[in-house]
Amino acid sequence: MTNIVSQLFELYGVNMPIKKVILSRNGYVDYPEAPYDITILDKRTFPEWFERMRAISSPLKAKQLKGAQALLEYCQTTSSLRPEWEAEYNQTDGNQHAAP
Repeated sequence: MTNIVSQLFELYGVNMPIKKVILSRNGYVDYPEAPYDITILDKRTFPEWFERMRAISSPLKAKQLKGAQALLEYCQTTSSLRPEWEAEYNQTDGNQHAAP
């Protein structure tokens, strides 16, 4: 995985470190012998980590945004509307095109 991200960063001219994380906000990850370069965030550790991240007052840097953009441009997104979203979308869409 690191190799792929490194290649993408090189392709898009992004120069920043890559950190490996296993993240499960609502579940548990039991991996007692995790490699030293992987951070594990699960239900037990996520809240503390998240609060630390929220407390950081420095804004996102341009190179962080460039890195995120590089990853998102390379990714494929497959999505579908949930039935409740679809009903809301159709209702809103119908109101926008209705005669006054």
